[in-house]
Amino acid sequence: MRITNREAKDYVDNLKEFKANNLSAQVKGKYYVVYSYGYWPLYVYDFDSNIWHENEDRYSVTTSKHRGQARPRWRDTVKVRREELDKLINQ
Repeated sequence: MRITNREAKDYVDNLKEFKANNLSAQVKGKYYVVYSYGYWPLYVYDFDSNIWHENEDRYSVTTSKHRGQARPRWRDTVKVRREELDKLINQ
């Protein structure tokens, strides 16, 4: 579904797929993945363990803004390096 970046939090909180302006989310196997620019994973939710993983690596000012726009509300995240997120997503 096409949405605005401001609406992203609602979609992330409900684990719904979306496409916004350079911000998107999709289900990949047992993971819900939120991307900046379609390739930089910001958050990865593991349906099996009920854990949110957050990319701790920095990329750009805009990606940092996307991180705030898509941050899951009322949830703690486990911060990990991008390489670890890539391993999860590509299992």
